[in-house]
Amino acid sequence: MDGAPAISYFDQTGGQLKYARWLNSGWAIEVVALEEEGVGRQTSLAFDQVGTAHISYGSDCRGDLMLASGRSRSALAFAEETLADHD
Repeated sequence: MDGAPAISYFDQTGGQLKYARWLNSGWAIEVVALEEEGVGRQTSLAFDQVGTAHISYGSDCRGDLMLASGRSRSALAFAEETLADHD
C-alpha cells in the first residue's frame, strides 16, 4: 500500500460489498461482491507485503467465509474464493 487511505464496506443502499481507495484527488470505488443478498455485511481489509488488498467477508445466505484478493497492487479488480464452506 502506498499510504493512501482505503476501506472495505457494505453499501446498504445497493446491497453490495465495496472497496474504496483514495487516488490523488478522489475516491476510486469498486464493487467486490454482489451475487446475493447478505454478502459482505461483516468485512475486514488487510494488505500483504507488496500492497495488494485482501478482503474477508461473510455470506449470510450461504454461511460461508469468503476472501476477495486484489488482482494486482494497483488494480481495483478482485478475485473471490470460498475459505470456509458451511456444508
